[in-house]
Amino acid sequence: MSLRLGITMRVVENTGYPERRDALSREWVEYIDFVFPGAILIPIVNKADSVEELIKDLNIGGIILSGGNDWGETSDRDETERIIVNYCKTINLPILGVCRGMQVLNILFGGTIAKNLTSLGKGEHAAKEHQVMVESSSFQRLTDKEKIYVNSFHNHGILIDGLAQDLKIFAITKDGIVEGFVHNTLPILATQWHPERKSPSAIFDQQLISRLFTKGSFWD
Repeated sequence: MSLRLGITMRVVENTGYPERRDALSREWVEYIDFVFPGAILIPIVNKADSVEELIKDLNIGGIILSGGNDWGETSDRDETERIIVNYCKTINLPILGVCRGMQVLNILFGGTIAKNLTSLGKGEHAAKEHQVMVESSSFQRLTDKEKIYVNSFHNHGILIDGLAQDLKIFAITKDGIVEGFVHNTLPILATQWHPERKSPSAIFDQQLISRLFTKGSFWD
């Protein structure tokens, strides 16, 4: 059976006429088709009371928590993703968190988010490329580098002292912003950058995602 990946969707308020939408960037469709040819990408609507059944009935083999919307901005999405994460923990289902998805995971495991990084003196992170340090040997082996450049599309972020206890850093900026983490025991991996968008880290990203959804917790 082909790999089936579920992906959460951002909530968009249409400006032309009153309509609230669950939306997914086509970049994700194209990216998953590139990394996993033949895989089926299943968009997950923001409906908390049916999401667990959907994951079971459609035999989903992994979850992507996508970007868009800050935590607390859209309660229906927040609750849907909360239930997804809690359910995945019970069945050991791999989760990839991207941008908002990374921040959601940190919050749900007990961490905190620092808002407006620029005002905190942490530089500009919206629509910028910047360098991160790859800290874990498991991840350095994938890239043969201790520092890589990544894309960046966020205003809020995770500082070292705001990282949840069960999470382990594998990528961080020189000024202490957590850019990548894994769970100590569960198959959960997250990046603050967007692998589905153009990035100098593209080869590294492909290896991360391939290993997560085929090998689970591949890190030490």
